[in-house]
Amino acid sequence: IPYIRKVYYTCPSLLLPKLILMRYYDRLGNTIAATDYAKEIIHTNIKVNNENTLAIVNEAENYLDSNIEVK
Repeated sequence: IPYIRKVYYTCPSLLLPKLILMRYYDRLGNTIAATDYAKEIIHTNIKVNNENTLAIVNEAENYLDSNIEVK
C-alpha cells in the first residue's frame, strides 16, 4: 500500500491507484476513506475515455450508491 500511495500522490490523475485504495479501505471496514476515494474517482478529470476508465468510474459510482446512508 505505501507504493500505491506514492503513485497516488505522484500522479493524481491516475484512476487505478484511487480504485485500489478505495477497495483496500473498504476491505478494512473504513467506509469513510473508501467513500472519499470513490468521490475522488468520480470527480477526476478523465484524460482518456476507454473501457477501463469507464469501468473504474462505474465501480466508484456503484460503491457510493450502495453505501449511501438513509437519513
